[in-house]
Amino acid sequence: MSNRGRRTNKQKHSDTQTQPSTTGSVNLKSSRSSNSYKPNGAKVHRKNEHQEQLTLRWFRNPNWWMVGLTAVVATAAGISGWIFYLQWCEMHKSLVRDQRAWIVPTITIQPTTLDPKAPVGAHIHLANSGKTPARAIFTEVVIEQVNKNLSPTLSYPKPDIMSLVGILFPNDPGSDVDAGIGGPPKPLNQAAYDSLVRGDSYIAAYLTVRYIDAFGIHHWVTECQWHAWAKGDFQSRACVEYANTDKNN
Repeated sequence: MSNRGRRTNKQKHSDTQTQPSTTGSVNLKSSRSSNSYKPNGAKVHRKNEHQEQLTLRWFRNPNWWMVGLTAVVATAAGISGWIFYLQWCEMHKSLVRDQRAWIVPTITIQPTTLDPKAPVGAHIHLANSGKTPARAIFTEVVIEQVNKNLSPTLSYPKPDIMSLVGILFPNDPGSDVDAGIGGPPKPLNQAAYDSLVRGDSYIAAYLTVRYIDAFGIHHWVTECQWHAWAKGDFQSRACVEYANTDKNN
């Protein structure tokens, strides 16, 4: 073999050695790509088992038991607090009911014996039978001469007497006012007097008292009395049933 042929074979051999192996690099990339995008099956399986164990064992965690116990205690405390509040409200109502002011009106129709010259009307007495003062005591009084077959109107379009007392203590003697038909008591005219004598009519006196107790609660009371100077049947039931009071505590 000539020198030229030997040089040619050497050059081919060297070219073969200097070329990189593309097959090896492709296999390396494919192995890297497979490791990057395909999860490890064994690791995923162990992770799932660990999550299942945590799910099954959460109730054994003392922190969860503490949360549940705290919720139960908080609920019981809320219920107890609500019960105590209701009891306190009831005790407060009882205290107010026991210590509040009570205005008691008394109506006395006059005169006892009918006389043409005697004024006809009613004497009103207000007393405080409670344990604390009453204030701003406002009274409206109406005196009516009513047909024996009718009931009193029990309305106050134009009260005959209006009275205002600033304050009334439990030990005070009380407050008094006199009222007649259309104003202060006065004698009746002859026709009205004769109607009472024959028993064709009767006198009804009714009132409404409004006041405020020491606790700032507003109250009211109504009262009605009637009187006839002759015997007979009189439609006075509405007057008797008119007595009433509020239920504010």
